[in-house]
Amino acid sequence: YILYTTIAVTIGFIGCNTYNFVWLVTPTLGRLSNFMAKYRNYMRNASGSKSLEELLGDLDSLYYNNWDLKLLLDLLSANSGVASSIAIIAQFDKSLYNSLRPRLVQEPSYSGGTITIQYQGPISEQSQAVSAVMGTDLMIIPEIHPQPYPGYNDHSEAVDQGNGIISKTFWGIKEGEAYTVSLLTVLNGK
Repeated sequence: YILYTTIAVTIGFIGCNTYNFVWLVTPTLGRLSNFMAKYRNYMRNASGSKSLEELLGDLDSLYYNNWDLKLLLDLLSANSGVASSIAIIAQFDKSLYNSLRPRLVQEPSYSGGTITIQYQGPISEQSQAVSAVMGTDLMIIPEIHPQPYPGYNDHSEAVDQGNGIISKTFWGIKEGEAYTVSLLTVLNGK
C-alpha cells in the first residue's frame, strides 16, 4: 500500500508541476494576461484616428514588454481577481489612472446641514474598453468621512440621464466639523 500511495502522490506532484510550467510558459492562461490581450485588441479596433501607442500610454513598456511584472500581476489576479491588478497598473500608468477617475462637475457645496456633490463617471476610451472587456460597468461610489449617521441611510442620489452627471446629497452634516468627500472607482466589485 505504501508503494501505491507513493506512486499516486508522485504522479499528482508531476501533474501539478506540469500545470505550473505550462501556466508560466503560456501567458494567455493567466486571467490578467487574457484580459490585457482583449483590452489591447479592443483599443486597436476602437482607435479610429488615434494611434494605438497614444491610447495605450505607458502600458507597452510597463506591462506588455515587462515579463516580471506581468508574471507578478498574473499571480495576483489568480488570487485576488483582475480588478486588483488593474488598480496596481493604474498606479504606475498615469494616463490609465486618469482615464478611470470620475470628474467633479463642481466643488461640493454646503447648505443647511447638507453637502451636495456633482460628478460624472469616467467617459474616456480606456474606461469604455475596460468596461466592455470586463463585461461590467465602472461604479463610482461617493463617500463622506466621518459619516454623519453611521449605519443609517444618510444620503440621496439623483442621476441626470442626459449628460451623465450624478448629484449626491449627504445630510446630517454638523456645522464646524471637517468632512472629507471621496469618489471611489469600483471595478467588478473590487
